[in-house]
Amino acid sequence: MASETAERVTVAEVARALAAVRPARDSAGLINQIRELEDAKSALAARQARLSVAFDLLQRREQADAGMPAAELGAGVGAQVALARRESPPRAAGSSAWRKPWSPKCPTLWLRWRPGSSTNGAPPSW
Repeated sequence: MASETAERVTVAEVARALAAVRPARDSAGLINQIRELEDAKSALAARQARLSVAFDLLQRREQADAGMPAAELGAGVGAQVALARRESPPRAAGSSAWRKPWSPKCPTLWLRWRPGSSTNGAPPSW
């Protein structure tokens, strides 16, 4: 049932819901909220990485179908992702270069990269 609900929720709705969370009234509650937000941040970063990989693969397929030479496939994809992430293309290329090769080849990484397992947007180091 939870997955059915999640399919109907947009990212914008999630952002609005998080913005509406009222701060706890005690120290323990505030610490718990900070931890929960950190978990949410990790989950969102993992989802964003998956979507970035999916976008890259789709763009390459569309470029190939349009007759683009194999050596040029993927041209401009990083810049589009950078704009969506509100980053400069060079920064986005450096910070997300590790995502693509790992996602299909290391499913264990994706299973472990969940809320709480990474705190800085980088892959966990075990």
